[in-house]
Amino acid sequence: VKLRGGEQIEVVGEPHPAPLKAEPEAIPLDVVFEDADLAVVNKPAGMMVHAGAGATDDARSRGTLVNALLYRFNQLSTTGGELRPGIVHRLDKETSGLIVVAKNDHAHAALGEMVSSRRIKKNYLALVEGRLESAQGTITAAVSRDRVRRTRMTTRPNENARSAVSHYEVVRRLETRFGPFTLIRVRIETGRTHQIRVHMASIGHPVVGDT
Repeated sequence: VKLRGGEQIEVVGEPHPAPLKAEPEAIPLDVVFEDADLAVVNKPAGMMVHAGAGATDDARSRGTLVNALLYRFNQLSTTGGELRPGIVHRLDKETSGLIVVAKNDHAHAALGEMVSSRRIKKNYLALVEGRLESAQGTITAAVSRDRVRRTRMTTRPNENARSAVSHYEVVRRLETRFGPFTLIRVRIETGRTHQIRVHMASIGHPVVGDT
């Protein structure tokens, strides 16, 4: 039936979209370590680790680290499901750095336990705005999703806030024609979404370029 405008359409029943499944893609990978059980990959900035569960368009489900891993390795762990094979932990899309990838379920379980028990230490380098006067410090503000801007995280009081701990130390202070900046090393005890970005912004020193 050709619609002419003004009609009402009612769709009855539950939608059943086809489940997303990551496909191999020939994307270059910087593998810094590999053995029979795991690999360590240097993820570039701008690459998503895996497609989101809500992604339906081809553009969002391709070009990810998982697509590259499936092409590069013959076997990956299945613990994370078809969207996240081999993925033990993640990094934000715009964050570069090392990611540990499990090749089998036994390695995935062992690595997952090490992450949850905090036996794997996570260290980050970040350039923040302004001059951090303290040579080192600890931020313990709880983190939650912003009630108004749902895509952002915040340290504002919220009953759903989760504890978060970040330790930072100054590596170098920079005086530039664009103003002062500070290069810091950050060690996180927890892995909340955008934790470092939120914590540094909460003390008035946001990560440079953070949108």
